[in-house]
Amino acid sequence: MAKRTGVGEARDDFADIADPARILVRQAVLRVRTNVVGVVVSSEAQPLGYDPVTQKASLLVQSLGVTRSQEVSTGPASVVVSAPVLLQNVPVAWPRSSGSYMTFPLGIGDSGELAIQDRSLALWMLSGAPVDPGFAWTHSLQDAVFHPGLHSDVDPIKPPTDTTAAVLEGPVIKLGREAVEPAVLGQQLVDAIGAVLASGTPVPGDGGAAVQTAQKALWELLKPAILSGKVRVQ
Repeated sequence: MAKRTGVGEARDDFADIADPARILVRQAVLRVRTNVVGVVVSSEAQPLGYDPVTQKASLLVQSLGVTRSQEVSTGPASVVVSAPVLLQNVPVAWPRSSGSYMTFPLGIGDSGELAIQDRSLALWMLSGAPVDPGFAWTHSLQDAVFHPGLHSDVDPIKPPTDTTAAVLEGPVIKLGREAVEPAVLGQQLVDAIGAVLASGTPVPGDGGAAVQTAQKALWELLKPAILSGKVRVQ
């Protein structure tokens, strides 16, 4: 007889393999999908792994199915490991409200948690209103929602997470969806400081010309570094 299993089962789970009731219970439980790990991959639906317009991703389920077959009386179990399951057009659940949200770049190889909905999600995705799910299946991988961030022990956040402050890190950080200017010192402040330095007219004999020249030279040296900050504001 055969049954569907997962890779995390203890050996003792097969001690009662001859018990028909236990087999039926196991088969029922193993059909209930709740949460699994997914990794972003390229697919026909999402060639880049994630589509920023639809906010949907393609993911490879990381829990492989295993089929075990064993005679009740004799012989070891034969084991067949299934190929990874590919899911396409999976909604990505970004932290958001009706007027605010937080996103970050999501690329191939990024991992997270797939939360499996109790009932079909398809009709709700089309309307956003309470609906009859319309389909009979339950706990289907096709009704998964992706929460980015869950990672394995071999790929932790580096350096270690800060225990004294909230940290927002990324290649470029935007505060506001139309953000283009550096947050530390924006273009207006850069222009203002430049104007102040250019406005002074040294008086012959007061020694100010050398100071002003040195200030302007230092400002021109520092200005590119200020404008190249990776935090942008709207």
